[in-house]
Amino acid sequence: MLFSFKIHIFPLVNFFQVDPLPEPWGNESIGQILSEMDPDVDCVLVAFDVNVSYVKIVRAANYLEREGSLFCATDGDAVFPVSGGRTLPGTGPILSAVATTAGREATVLGKPSEAVFRAVTKRFPDVRPERTVVIGDR
Repeated sequence: MLFSFKIHIFPLVNFFQVDPLPEPWGNESIGQILSEMDPDVDCVLVAFDVNVSYVKIVRAANYLEREGSLFCATDGDAVFPVSGGRTLPGTGPILSAVATTAGREATVLGKPSEAVFRAVTKRFPDVRPERTVVIGDR
């Protein structure tokens, strides 16, 4: 196991839940959002989310203010290709919003991440980088 702590997965806590702004928007509603945060969270994992919201970004950035918190991402892909030559925003724009707000850089865990390769070589020390190929989905 790579991690032995509780993980707050941003934004896949509830992938299909839309997280609207509280009405009316102001200091009171911001306080409400921050008061509902889980005190045990010490990692934020940014992933693809079709329902990304301002509220989710606020929560993620505030979790990342905690001392010792980890900041990870599944990938930094700018776009998500779909059929017919169309593209949709990928995880990268979501990651950029959280990273900019938090003033931190994430460790990308997906291929071809150096972090993933380090984990593989730690578990399998005979793996030689010069003889390794990473195959992706694009």
